[in-house]
Amino acid sequence: MLKTLKSDPELDGFGFIEELRRRDEWSKIPVVVLTAKDISSDDRSRLEGFTSAVPVKKGQSPDALIREMRDLIQQATGPGVSA
Repeated sequence: MLKTLKSDPELDGFGFIEELRRRDEWSKIPVVVLTAKDISSDDRSRLEGFTSAVPVKKGQSPDALIREMRDLIQQATGPGVSA
């Protein structure tokens, strides 16, 4: 089913996340949206509640970005899981 979602040319990232959250078996999967573009307040509102985080890589050093992603993975998976 995920393959069907990925291959739909009409489905953008927002639609993909919305569809992911509609399915009970996928509703708890943590989602992190990483983007280099500035997200509008409308886009951020659309993502709120559907994603675990929306870090923006613009202006961050690679090391800072890696630390942030590791922290998010640990938050999503719990203590004791190494990223």
